[in-house]
Amino acid sequence: MLFEELGCTGVEFEHLEVIPASNTFSFTPKGKLEEYLLYAVVLRGNLARRYEEWGSMPFVKQVK
Repeated sequence: MLFEELGCTGVEFEHLEVIPASNTFSFTPKGKLEEYLLYAVVLRGNLARRYEEWGSMPFVKQVK
């Protein structure tokens, strides 16, 4: 119901009864959710590029 309220299409649910069991939702986002997810993908890509440039994350304090 949440996906439908957000205007998503192609909503599907799959439950696999294996060990460990898993539940998978598939959907096509629309509207503001689509914009938000595309923005998150861009941010993730930017962070990955920075990590590759720096060789590490300089803002993460290393604990010895």
